[in-house]
Amino acid sequence: MSDTKRRRQRQARRGRGAPEIPVDEFRAPDGMVAFTLDVHGINPITMCVEAAEFVEALSTVEQGFDGAEKARNDLEYYAKVRSSVIANFRQASANGEDVEAPCLAALWCVFNYPEGADIVRRRVSEALRRHGNAHITMACDEKGRLPLQCLINSLR
Repeated sequence: MSDTKRRRQRQARRGRGAPEIPVDEFRAPDGMVAFTLDVHGINPITMCVEAAEFVEALSTVEQGFDGAEKARNDLEYYAKVRSSVIANFRQASANGEDVEAPCLAALWCVFNYPEGADIVRRRVSEALRRHGNAHITMACDEKGRLPLQCLINSLR
């Protein structure tokens, strides 16, 4: 197992029993893309992926998903995929299991939304270029819907 994979796993596990850092104080480390998955009723989880390995991490998720192209082009199908990802995250979190896979799948959802994925990609690229890091937050209500837009920032 690579050092990066171990680091991502440690980061993904931090949500359970880890000391809490106030949201407004967290900063993505330099060279990293941080992703916070905030699902109603579950402690938010933040994982970090090295910017240099970010595209590879998303490609790995996509390789294991036969419906990727359909999800990118069909909003209704995409919603079903996203709901399934959130349900898997809920189950893994409730069972105390590793949440890296559902977190990466949720991140894939952010970057492959049928309407506006290109905007997300540009904003993250811009944050990395300007600040050397980026932080993406995906917040879902109790039904797994996204009442809030995904937020992208890189505060210093």
